[in-house]
Amino acid sequence: MSTKDETAKRLKVYKASAGAGKTHTMTESFLRHVLKKPKSSYQAVQAVTFTNLATRELKERFFKELHTLAEKPQESPFYNSFTGDAELTKNARRA
Repeated sequence: MSTKDETAKRLKVYKASAGAGKTHTMTESFLRHVLKKPKSSYQAVQAVTFTNLATRELKERFFKELHTLAEKPQESPFYNSFTGDAELTKNARRA
């Protein structure tokens, strides 16, 4: 069971207007989590959005980018932010 402090450290809240990049930011955060902890499950990540459409878009983007990082990493918009971290790069290729 997590303590309140541990939960607060893991909780991220993104509030911004439409088109501000929340989906991009959340996708990057999810990818980092899964790639840093490859034995954890992406199903352990929880997200709350305002619409089912936003939820579907976030889920689709996550899996699309995970696939892109594994198959053609240079084509991913997240490639440059992950290249400085050898562990992430290695895990992305194994995803």
